[in-house]
Amino acid sequence: MNILELSIMLAFIVIVGIVGILAELPYIGLQIFGMNFMLSVTHVPSNITIIISLLLVMGFTVFNGLRAPALTAFIKDFFVWAMVLFLIIYIPIHYFGSIGHMFSWFNEHYPKKSVLAPGQISVFGTLAFGSAAALFLYPHAITGVYSSKSANTVRKNAIVLPIYNIMLLFITLLGFAALFVAPGLKNPNMAFPMLISKTFGPIPTALIGAIIILGSMIPASIMSIASANLFTRNIYKNLINPNISDSTERIISKVSVAIIILLALYLSLAMSPSFIITLQLIAGSWVV
Repeated sequence: MNILELSIMLAFIVIVGIVGILAELPYIGLQIFGMNFMLSVTHVPSNITIIISLLLVMGFTVFNGLRAPALTAFIKDFFVWAMVLFLIIYIPIHYFGSIGHMFSWFNEHYPKKSVLAPGQISVFGTLAFGSAAALFLYPHAITGVYSSKSANTVRKNAIVLPIYNIMLLFITLLGFAALFVAPGLKNPNMAFPMLISKTFGPIPTALIGAIIILGSMIPASIMSIASANLFTRNIYKNLINPNISDSTERIISKVSVAIIILLALYLSLAMSPSFIITLQLIAGSWVV
């Protein structure tokens, strides 16, 4: 391999690292946002809740590495699925009598929001396709593959993975009920926390909030590890110190995790949630 070919290869490796880190930052920021909004139902000031969210993710990741989210992911999945199935059955019946009646109420009171306008169909379709195409190209997905026990484990997870999209659809449907329970809510990000709070009261809300925080903390942890690995191996190891030892690499990765989470926190504080969501959608295009 001549110098030109080696330079081009290194440039691609570094570009992949930079794009991967930039794509993960808004994703991690969204996880911190979700934790922050759920904690804010407790009426603790938002600056305190977001610091709590930050410390939870940072401590969980820096001191435990990839093993911690891997071991707790199964517990998280069980509780999240149990919570979503309970809510999607209980809340429509509690407020409307059935899911069908919930749709009827929504179509009657929000007819323009119940369907996509003609100009929105292509935008929605391309965003949905781009998000699906990028889903398994994100660095944290690849990190999960590299840490898997076997190729068969990866195959099983790839089969089960689409079920999560169904779960996201269920949570979206609960937004209809939130419009009924908290009409005129100015902050749409508080729709789900307010729905839970007004429906169940403080103690069940705390339990559901703990499940949601766990469900946000584990992905944020894996995403920050993936970003730190990209910096350490794609950027630092190729541009700064190719002869880095394994122990030094681990130290730099842990420091990078903390820096990545702090950068994501800055995004959470400096930008509006809607802009972060826009960035996350754009990040899918970058990855593709």
